[in-house]
Amino acid sequence: MKKITLLGLYLVFSQAIFSQNITITTDNTSVNEGAAFTLTATLDAVSTEDITLPVSVTGSASSISDYTVSFATQGNESILSSEVYGSKLEILPDGQYLMWTSSELKILNPATSTLTTYNLPRGYERIKPFGDAFYANTSDVLYKLEFDENNVITETVIEQLSNGYGFNYHFYVKGNSLIYQVVRYDNGVRWVYVKEGDNTPEQIFTGAVCCYSPVTVSYTHLTLPTIYSL
Repeated sequence: MKKITLLGLYLVFSQAIFSQNITITTDNTSVNEGAAFTLTATLDAVSTEDITLPVSVTGSASSISDYTVSFATQGNESILSSEVYGSKLEILPDGQYLMWTSSELKILNPATSTLTTYNLPRGYERIKPFGDAFYANTSDVLYKLEFDENNVITETVIEQLSNGYGFNYHFYVKGNSLIYQVVRYDNGVRWVYVKEGDNTPEQIFTGAVCCYSPVTVSYTHLTLPTIYSL
């Protein structure tokens, strides 16, 4: 009689913005021919990126001829809102959805379907959550946005770039750190900065290599192809 053993599991995050925990459960780790077992992976928070869960199977049985792997469900899909905002969508740490246009910002609570609308003082290329506030940028200005109890937005300039310079690609917020990239348009030179809280930004990379976005991996700030640890 052939026997199948579940050897091991590992998880691959393509790019996690917020930390998450995954619980893996199974009703059996080893089964005889003709029997079955169920493996369940559960996330404790919404992910903005794809999550891959490879499963390794060992034993004397051969795939397809002796056993098959199937999924009863790959999740349920439902319409939370008919609002259309293209790619201007972020998932907040509390699971709510942030959407914006050139004149409005909306936060959707998926649990209650409540939609809160704010009037923006200007159009922004990107908006990222930062504690109880948000960072937002135009092509050459980085702002901090704060909301009061009347849904009025207060805008504070964090950095104003000189003529001929612009913010390049996405910026990222990790904990108390803001990571962003600046480009000089006439020669393509780029600088990557890390701003910790209210401190002065620290330059961690400069070069003319195109075209990479800064990301954060386990609190290591990475601008391919070079890694800098703080």
